[in-house]
Amino acid sequence: MFLARAGAVALMAAVAGTHALLAQESLPFPPRQSEICIDSGGTRIVDKRKLARYLLTKYPFNAAAVPEGTEHLHAGVDLSRRIIADPQICQQNKFCKKNDQESVAGIRGNMAALLIGSIPGYRPTAVVDPEVYILGPNEAGAIICEQEGGRSVEAPGAVFVPPPKATSPVRVRGKANDLYIDRDQQKDFQGTSPAIASYAVDDLAGKNTATVKGVVGYAIQTDLLKGNGQRFDLIPYVETNTVIVNPQAGSKTKPSATETVNTGILASLFVVTSSQLGHVLNFRTDYLLDLQDDSRLLTGRFQYIPIARGLLNDFIRIVPERDDFASFKPVLDFRAEAGGYTDKGTNPIALEESRLVRLGGQAGITIVSDNPFVPLSFNTSYTWLEGIIGRDIDYFSSTLTWHFDPKKYFGITASYSKGTREDTAKKEVQWTIGLTGRF
Repeated sequence: MFLARAGAVALMAAVAGTHALLAQESLPFPPRQSEICIDSGGTRIVDKRKLARYLLTKYPFNAAAVPEGTEHLHAGVDLSRRIIADPQICQQNKFCKKNDQESVAGIRGNMAALLIGSIPGYRPTAVVDPEVYILGPNEAGAIICEQEGGRSVEAPGAVFVPPPKATSPVRVRGKANDLYIDRDQQKDFQGTSPAIASYAVDDLAGKNTATVKGVVGYAIQTDLLKGNGQRFDLIPYVETNTVIVNPQAGSKTKPSATETVNTGILASLFVVTSSQLGHVLNFRTDYLLDLQDDSRLLTGRFQYIPIARGLLNDFIRIVPERDDFASFKPVLDFRAEAGGYTDKGTNPIALEESRLVRLGGQAGITIVSDNPFVPLSFNTSYTWLEGIIGRDIDYFSSTLTWHFDPKKYFGITASYSKGTREDTAKKEVQWTIGLTGRF
């Protein structure tokens, strides 16, 4: 009987309308254990009052639609649980609107999934109908919140939550590899590279340097992957890396210039395979124009980023019990790229090596201040790619930014880079201080 009811409720939840779908996107189910679990006699179990409140936050129900007199049927039971416990609450009830009916279907569908044990991390101890379960004390038909090694066993959907949809699909970063991170992913966004513009006058070295580096992308969010925080985005972009050095009168400094413009499209896939492990797969086609030597380079670039919660490519508090100090993120990714010059121009690298195939990756660390009075962020990374065909890439880069606004969109950045660039395979050594922005 219970399984039949659970199946019917699950079907109702599956066909719930737009209102329920929007609610699902804004709040995950299952939730993290910290949202609904409590300690009881040495075991963590679901607190029914917290569960009811969570479900009604996820699926809002108009309190005015609650029939009068029902408070006497379940004395001492809070309103949230009484709403969930009444399967007929919308029957012949003119105050129960379509949105309320959809919310009831969503609530009971989630309750059914929890009670039949289909959600990882939550283990029911008895077979019981949703309305019976929600009315009893926490220990009656308890749902155990499972632990492993002293840590909560979280269901994937509770850990990897999709960010809210951005108000604007435009993204501005310092480099194309960071376009896959949306600014609504607040902590990760703070660790992305900013676009920079600067003009430096160095009288000691006798030179003036103008710098513009950055990329603008347009994120197209597809519906190919949904649930458990998964996503698939397409991001066309245009990028530039321009550094012009002009010697002052009488200076021995030689004029130099780096002027590249490239365009392409980034396909970014994020998938979840366990409660603590996610995977970012980025594939990028790129067409680079070197305006100094008139060469043209077409490449396909693949990047794999493993995300282990609280371990790798995820922010960790430096002081675990404080959220107002600072966080750091160990960074590691793996890369592969292949391509060839469609026009060699006068580029000596292209004339010598018309094709390239490289394998390698990047390692580094990102540190972000969580104190609003010390709005700093720091990034350092080392990129190494073995040249299977063509030359090797080794590139070191560090940036330190003081931000002007709470969301860390704008700031002033000091950066240093040295090595062989990944895009052009040309060597560079650069110090830069300038105004920066990301969006």
